[in-house]
Amino acid sequence: MARFIMILVLGAIITYGVTSITLNEYTSQGTQNAVDDYSYNRARDIANGMADIILMRIANDETYRVNSPITQNLNDGYATYTAENSFFDGDSLIKIVVAANYNGTTKSITAYARPLFLELEFAMQNAVTTNSDIIVNGNFIVDGRNHTADGVLIPQDGTYSLWSTKNITPSGNFKGGGTFNNVDYIPKRPPNPAVIASNQIYPGGYPTTPEGIFSNYPPGSQTLKEFAQTGENGSQYVTNPNTLSYPLQGITYVELASGGEWQDRDLSGNGMLVVHNNDLSSSLKNIGGTFTGILICDELLLFKGDLIGAVMTLSPSPTTNMVGNSGSILYSKEAIKNANYKAKVLLYGFGKKRLHIKHWNE
Repeated sequence: MARFIMILVLGAIITYGVTSITLNEYTSQGTQNAVDDYSYNRARDIANGMADIILMRIANDETYRVNSPITQNLNDGYATYTAENSFFDGDSLIKIVVAANYNGTTKSITAYARPLFLELEFAMQNAVTTNSDIIVNGNFIVDGRNHTADGVLIPQDGTYSLWSTKNITPSGNFKGGGTFNNVDYIPKRPPNPAVIASNQIYPGGYPTTPEGIFSNYPPGSQTLKEFAQTGENGSQYVTNPNTLSYPLQGITYVELASGGEWQDRDLSGNGMLVVHNNDLSSSLKNIGGTFTGILICDELLLFKGDLIGAVMTLSPSPTTNMVGNSGSILYSKEAIKNANYKAKVLLYGFGKKRLHIKHWNE
């Protein structure tokens, strides 16, 4: 009996020992798994956090690049990263590579991004749009039929020749043409009434700023003046138009003093030309030459040049109502789009440009 009892006791001791060892192994493995899982998640957080930091740096400085790997301590671990210009999926992008380490566990992220641009939409699709009575005369042609940026006619895709919230008076040898209900009307004297729109109502009220002529201009974003001051895309900002460099390109913003005039100059170039001040009293007068794109000005007096694109004036009470003298304005969707492309407005948040994340691979 004593022997039997001893065997039972020894068996119990052995069983307990084996079970205890097994449980310890399971406990140790579970602990290690928890540690590994925690380390992985921390490494992942570090990698994502470092990638976000790099994106914010690029957003605040579009020239920021890191071509040689840099290691930075972050959240009790560290991350090694690069940010280089790259070409991926048919697009020129910024490639961001981050390798994070926490407690010996690593996690990598590769992201592709580019600056976020907004292509502006010209709200009023007319050859000439005004907020005042206008008189057009002289050997002047305003053709609202659509053209290419080179002036080649595109049938049945145009708009009004002249559009105003007030009266329009064609006179002299003025010729107006355009498109109404997909029917083209060649420029003639007098113009067909179908392509002249007077006493119209501007949806939401007629704009008083250059930004207001675009239907999708984001509130609080960089103004056209501020963009011009950056010099990007060849843009220029001046208060003295005699200091401009030609040919014009990008956004050219001329801010004149109250009642100021820019006159007797031949233009050349393309993009977006703005002549404006806060009291809507800047005058563009007796201007010739050639320009392709969008012209925005407070007052346009005695225009005698050749423009392909569109014109919009802002002043409700110009010093004179005479718009034309000689020359021509040809409406062009392509020229408008090209001007918008060159003037893409950079959406600002957190100080400067946000980014569009094209790809994010973990």
